[in-house]
Amino acid sequence: MSEVQNQPSVIRFEQEVAAKNYEEACVALLEILGKIDNNFGGIEGIEIDYPHQLNDELGQDKIKFLCTRIAVAISQLFSDPKLDISEDGALRFFTFQRWISMIFASSPFLNADHVLQTYNRNPDKANLSDFHLDNTRSSLIKFRSRVMCIALFCTAITTFYWYGTSIF
Repeated sequence: MSEVQNQPSVIRFEQEVAAKNYEEACVALLEILGKIDNNFGGIEGIEIDYPHQLNDELGQDKIKFLCTRIAVAISQLFSDPKLDISEDGALRFFTFQRWISMIFASSPFLNADHVLQTYNRNPDKANLSDFHLDNTRSSLIKFRSRVMCIALFCTAITTFYWYGTSIF
C-alpha cells in the first residue's frame, strides 16, 4: 500500500508545478529522477496517464511521451522567476542532472536552451554570446543547474556515438 503512495508521479509533478507549489514540485521531480536512476535509465514504476493508443508495442513512443511531459513541467518550473532553490536542493539536482539531460534529449525539445534564455537579462536576446544574468543567488543556482545538464548531455551524446551505448 505504501508503495503506491510513494510511487513517483508525473501527474503529481505537473499538478504541483501548475499550482506553483515549488517545494512539492521539486520533491516530485526528485522522486521521478531517483526512480529513473534506480532503474538505470528505465521508466518503470513512474505513474503517468498514457493515451490508450500507446500500447506496450510502442515502447519508444511511451518514453518520448513521458519525457515530453516531464520536460514541459521542468521548463515551466525552472523558468519561473519565483522558484528559489537552496544550495542543498541544487546539489540534489546535480546528482540527477544526467537524467534531466536525457529527458530533454528524448523529448522534442532536444535540450534545455529555451530555459537558459529565460535567465538572460540582455535586451538583445539575439546575441547569444552576450549573456547577462541577474546578480542573485537563485538565478546563479538555476543557471548553473541548467548549464551542467547541457554539459552532461554533450558528454552522453559523445559516449553514445563513440561506444554505441543506449541512452535510455
